Amino acid sequence: MKKILILVAAAALAWGFFALGLHQYLTLDGMKAGLGQFEAVRSASRLTVGLAFCGV
Repeated sequence: MKKILILVAAAALAWGFFALGLHQYLTLDGMKAGLGQFEAVRSASRLTVGLAFCGV
């Protein structure tokens, strides 16, 4: 019974991942776009990004 619940939970997570379109962020184009956005934020406020990095 436990194995079936684990399998159902994994299937639900996989379905949700693709249904919400999150797989587009794991493509090379998606990662390049995310890096471009991060670089824009970093160049606008280096102190904020530095503090957020140290805080995490």
